[in-house]
Amino acid sequence: MIKTHQPNKYMIEALLFLSYVLFGMSWQATALFLPDIREQMGVNSTAELSWITNVVSISRIIGTFLASTILIKLGTKKAVSLSMLLMSIGAFAGLVNSYFMLLLVRFIAGLGSSLIIAFFAPLVFELFEPKERPIVNGMNSVALNLGMAIIAFGLGAMMSLFNNNWQHVLLTISVGSLIIFILWLVYGTDTKPAVAKSTKSYTIIDGLKEPFNWLYALTYAGTLSFYLILLTFYSHANIPAVKYIFLMGIVGTIFGIIVAQKTYYRRPILQISGAVQILAIIGVHSQTWGWFDSQILVNISALMIGFFLFFPMTSLVLFAQERKGATAENLGPTFSLFWSISYLISAFAPYIFGMLVDNFNGNYSVAFVFSTIASSSFLIGAMIMKETKAPKNAS
Repeated sequence: MIKTHQPNKYMIEALLFLSYVLFGMSWQATALFLPDIREQMGVNSTAELSWITNVVSISRIIGTFLASTILIKLGTKKAVSLSMLLMSIGAFAGLVNSYFMLLLVRFIAGLGSSLIIAFFAPLVFELFEPKERPIVNGMNSVALNLGMAIIAFGLGAMMSLFNNNWQHVLLTISVGSLIIFILWLVYGTDTKPAVAKSTKSYTIIDGLKEPFNWLYALTYAGTLSFYLILLTFYSHANIPAVKYIFLMGIVGTIFGIIVAQKTYYRRPILQISGAVQILAIIGVHSQTWGWFDSQILVNISALMIGFFLFFPMTSLVLFAQERKGATAENLGPTFSLFWSISYLISAFAPYIFGMLVDNFNGNYSVAFVFSTIASSSFLIGAMIMKETKAPKNAS
């Protein structure tokens, strides 16, 4: 397949990547500001507070489901422009004074981010050669985590700069998104993807009929549920090592890219990662459950969670991109469904977790059992899914 507009592919990738890093910064900053939001906006319960995350999940169900259609109908430049514009509206999070308006702003910004995340895989497939895809896929998978790590380690300095005003911090981050949007208007371009030339369309309806798409999404749904719970609540659950999860996610991604480039099969990487994820999550919870009174164990487990949540992500994306007959056209609906189904299921997780905390008078023990069980989907799915690449010795 002949690639078009190749000189612009690095600019396209850079702007998409940076836009998602900034969204990650906004997401994590909002999570860390939950006590301030709860106090200033009169939020009464942990379950109610979980809507900070839930509205983003709901917006992503909608956005990712529509993403492939939007990309085909509008073309790359207009579709990405729309997503970046919506993300820029997040600037109003620093200006509103009611919880409802904050949730509305978060919903709109989340809608924009959901389009970006669903655009990643088909655009990478269209723009980059197979040998480049592990690196680009890995970068895209860690963009959100990188933004969160920046906030986890740099929020103190930002708060000092803005006189401890959390709303000004959110406003500044969203202004960064607005700058990326303007740069995209100047430098962004249409990729003229192969889907426009196809004689046979592959739609979301076609994708819904494929068992692979369902199993692929369900495999990730539980891990995503755990991650959303972690982002929303774990920094307030007496687990101070949580910020190192973001840092180790970056390390895990780098190693994941290297391993994906040097290995042929993807399924073993997914299986090993799924098993270690569960063990590490149990380790993080062990102190709260009263199994081991060891902060060292909790800290080491947190580092392992961060590493093994992101180590398999490059291989997970390649798992679909390397299927026989994969094209930019059918990857659009595949990844739209991957994200929309995953978020449809995981949208309920933070609310259930918060409700369990409320029902047990602020004790996280039972809620941690729920998040541990949810995380097991990755290992179960990796055991069930069949390798998508042909055997090495196949002619």
